[in-house]
Amino acid sequence: MKWLKKAVLLAIVLLISQNLGLSSQSHDRPARRFQIKTIPPGRLSRIVYLSAGKAVFLRARPTGETYLSFSDNHHLSEQLVCHGDFNLRKDRTGTVWMAGISGETSSPQLILQKIGQKPCLILPLVNQNQQIYASSLDFAFDLANQAVFVWLQRTTQQFSLKGYSSFTGTTWEISHPSLTSASFPRILIDQGNRIWLFWVGNERENDDIFVTYFDGTHWAPVTCLTTSNPYPDIFPQIKEDPSGQIWLVWSGYDGHDYEIYSRVFNGLAWSKTRQLTNNTTGDSAPSLIITPAFPLIFWIQTEHNTSFLAATYWQEEKEGSSRILFKSHSPLYKIYSAAQNGQVSLLLQGIKDSTLLTTTLEQIISSNETFTLKAEEPSSVPVVNPELNDSYYIGFGDSITYGYIDYHEAPDLGYIPRLQEMLIQHYGEGLVINEGWPGETTVHGVTRIEEVLTTHQAQYLLLMEGTNDIIFQEISTDTSEFNLQEMIKKSKEYGVYVIITTIIPRNDWRWKRVYYRERIYDLNDRIRHLADQEKIPLIDFFNIFYNYPEEDGGWTSLLSTDKVHPSEKGYQLMAESWFAEIKLTPFPPQDIRVLRVRDGLVPVPHTANVIIWQPNKKLDNDNYFLLINIYRRDRTHASNQFELIYSLPCSPKEVIKTGVIGFPSFNNFSFQFVDRGIDQQKKYEYMLSLIRQDEVEGPPSKPVREEVVFITLKEKRLSSPLFKK
Repeated sequence: MKWLKKAVLLAIVLLISQNLGLSSQSHDRPARRFQIKTIPPGRLSRIVYLSAGKAVFLRARPTGETYLSFSDNHHLSEQLVCHGDFNLRKDRTGTVWMAGISGETSSPQLILQKIGQKPCLILPLVNQNQQIYASSLDFAFDLANQAVFVWLQRTTQQFSLKGYSSFTGTTWEISHPSLTSASFPRILIDQGNRIWLFWVGNERENDDIFVTYFDGTHWAPVTCLTTSNPYPDIFPQIKEDPSGQIWLVWSGYDGHDYEIYSRVFNGLAWSKTRQLTNNTTGDSAPSLIITPAFPLIFWIQTEHNTSFLAATYWQEEKEGSSRILFKSHSPLYKIYSAAQNGQVSLLLQGIKDSTLLTTTLEQIISSNETFTLKAEEPSSVPVVNPELNDSYYIGFGDSITYGYIDYHEAPDLGYIPRLQEMLIQHYGEGLVINEGWPGETTVHGVTRIEEVLTTHQAQYLLLMEGTNDIIFQEISTDTSEFNLQEMIKKSKEYGVYVIITTIIPRNDWRWKRVYYRERIYDLNDRIRHLADQEKIPLIDFFNIFYNYPEEDGGWTSLLSTDKVHPSEKGYQLMAESWFAEIKLTPFPPQDIRVLRVRDGLVPVPHTANVIIWQPNKKLDNDNYFLLINIYRRDRTHASNQFELIYSLPCSPKEVIKTGVIGFPSFNNFSFQFVDRGIDQQKKYEYMLSLIRQDEVEGPPSKPVREEVVFITLKEKRLSSPLFKK
């Protein structure tokens, strides 16, 4: 009979393997295999199945009420069950429980109850000199079917994981230097009754995934499972299969964008890391379903301004091809999945509305109604980019950039059209391109930015991102900072000048919770540090808003009725702040000419290049600038790069002194610099840039090549027609 069982499983594997291959068909519509329901705004819990076949999940509204949602193939209903952050879990008999921590800041209590019944556990938690992160709570059931809980807490000195066993009535605590405010733990109790804890932490420069377990006697040493990746690793998801293997999937940055990775614990050791995706689109927030044959892995893929539900499968000997199952024009950020008796529910969390997809495992496997995403290989782009338009600005960010007021889209009332009007009035030209994507996090922004840069060819990027990262505990401020830094680096590599801002304060329910408020403070501190580290301009919108005069209405008057997005008054203040910073831009010198001069006025004739230029007409304040950098490139070989050859003080008197004995002064025409360090057999080109007093370097000028003139002993002046213009 064993051989028959194996044969049946093999047949299932082959069937799924054939049907999960990439399809060449392309459809711009949701696949018909799903029953689709729209879920109102709110923070969602994991989704589980009742024994009767209904799927249930919790939805916490922004006002604090938590609703229990029931779904079958045709209907969705809700009922109010509690206040606060709660989560769901099945016990080992299939009964569904909900647990949470109430009174996070005062008299916190750990609560456990069966759905539809009164609490069976109300445990007061000691809160002296401790901050408990209620929404971090996770729980599972041991082999005795008793609940075990874990949550994140902080004292003034450090973070720690606190646990409680309802079976023994004991508590335990784990401290580790990797723990941060984003280290929300995930608990799993395996078939050997070991208690596993997983979390995202930071012990090196970036986020990693850590694990430990309790074997009934001792806690194992904490292990980092993602040491092979020098970049951030986030969104871990864990499941145990019927054979006792533990499957781990997560999203990790690969130097270009986020990809999906996996490892398996076979009872003795963890497998090597396997990369499940390899493309130039963003892949994040994976979720697992264990099928009889192998795990199905779902994740969110982003391309352009669109979110996709993608899926693949994992076998020991064969890697499945990924496919697209569902397309959404609203941003998606997290997946909760559940399966029972062939039924599948996928709960897709969004910033505003969320989506519930219900179907069967057979339909997912057998349907051919899919489409694929073909990603082009990234091209190598030089830092010097003469194709960029120096009157184009890209506003890059989320809904605050796009323009939202009073819960509604309002791009015509945002800062972008206001700023564009100011630029045109002041400079006579200016185009501000709206690349705000409502609901975007930095995880998606770091993937999207390259396409935006290449599409618009703008010289300037106005970067304001991170507001939505605050909402998702799975995105630490370390990772937000990393993603912002990658956006800056990608922009610089494309030759784009970046201005970054802090995120503005908010006055909704999250602002009133210490956890979210501290995340805003921390992210803004990191943005300030990042601007200083990368030597790019910073607009501190948080302080500009927060310190707005009370006699003029105070900072809350700058927010619309949704208490998150600016009001028209706030957007006007943003536009004025952007414009004030743009006027301080070190616009590059203009009217540059490079003259190859053969000097006959000295006993031994020699050759030099004389660079002449004029200050940029857009400069408003000459006193704000410190240096002019002069770069040179040998054109003998196309692979040669520009090199800095001299930094000149910006004072005109200092620049005049750069003339050399034997060469006439060209200062009647413009500023000048004489480059004597050239090989007369080679050809060169130059570019110049301006440095502010705060050491921020502006965009370089377009490269300029040499023109040739000759000076004789008889001609004590330049007679070349070049100077008769």
